[in-house]
Amino acid sequence: MFDPFAGGKRLAQRTLRVQVLATLLTASVAAVWTQSLLAGLAAIWGGMAVVLGQALFAWRQFAGMAPAAAMLRRFFGAAALKWLVLFAVFGTGLIGLGLPAAGLLVGLIAAQLAGMWALLRYG
Repeated sequence: MFDPFAGGKRLAQRTLRVQVLATLLTASVAAVWTQSLLAGLAAIWGGMAVVLGQALFAWRQFAGMAPAAAMLRRFFGAAALKWLVLFAVFGTGLIGLGLPAAGLLVGLIAAQLAGMWALLRYG
């Protein structure tokens, strides 16, 4: 039986894997470049904020078949959830944990760019 969501699920999994790898690589470079494990941790936190938001988006979007209006509502709800989670995790790292803002932004940007690259490459 044909599953219309199978290709989307595979794309989401590939995208998440690329984002995690980019985050870990960026965190390693940040830690070595700055000679600070805190900068590496901040880059991991910033990148994982993007990864977590993207994972929740994919989980919600690929929940199953529904009428077109419900799919559209699901898409916008999933996008709102993605950004809400991203900002909440990022803010927790910045304000709650006191991680360096530069490291958080480097991780966030690296994961976001890696995600766009993966979508263009595999999508």
